[in-house]
Amino acid sequence: AQEDAVQLDSLGRVYHTKGDLDLSLDYLLRALKLTEDDPLQRASTLCNLSQVYRDQGDNQAAMNQLTEAKRVLASAEITNGNILGNVLTNIGEIYQAEKKLDQAKEIFNQSLKVFKSARTLQCLGDIYEAT
Repeated sequence: AQEDAVQLDSLGRVYHTKGDLDLSLDYLLRALKLTEDDPLQRASTLCNLSQVYRDQGDNQAAMNQLTEAKRVLASAEITNGNILGNVLTNIGEIYQAEKKLDQAKEIFNQSLKVFKSARTLQCLGDIYEAT
């Protein structure tokens, strides 16, 4: 089941990249059903789902996925790494898009503590430039 989840998640990301959000969502939701026993894969798939929802204009659904991903990682006592950093950066990007810049800044700084990424630094730079 784990291999299937990874493959379905990968297909979901491919279709997301190609702009087929409905097909992407279908594959990612199917992958999610197979990730109960793997918190890292579950969090990764939830994060990928959030990006599809954001591209569909549904920031609330995206935030719900990210909040769940964060909870899954916390319950598995995963406190660092690129998946947690990615989840936090995506939360920050939603706050940034909603002009909640103080919250975005706080989340981006949390993200940098667990995983340094150029994307997070760019987002943080954009906030400082805007304020």
